[in-house]
Amino acid sequence: MHRAFLVSLFCQIGVHGIMMGFPLFIYIVSIIFHFDGNEVGYVAIVLASLHGAMSTLAMILFNRPLFQIAKSKAQSLFFPRTISVGDVSLVSSSLTRPNDSVQNRN
Repeated sequence: MHRAFLVSLFCQIGVHGIMMGFPLFIYIVSIIFHFDGNEVGYVAIVLASLHGAMSTLAMILFNRPLFQIAKSKAQSLFFPRTISVGDVSLVSSSLTRPNDSVQNRN
């Protein structure tokens, strides 16, 4: 259990390092080489803004209890075991009881 926890912890640290370190590296390289284009800055901003989402995803994927809970929630959301049907009392009542107008004719 401790080994799985440490692997999970190192993977989450790796996500932080990549998602925050790579944009910092891009900014430093663009300053050193005097790169004037905005595209590199946009990529760095997008990567830095996805840091929180990727960190949360890594936490769910690498922690077994959280992964099991997320898996069961996703299965119940996309593959429900029961199918709920709306009110069918009008259909069933018209099929089981004879119509009042038919009784009045006899």
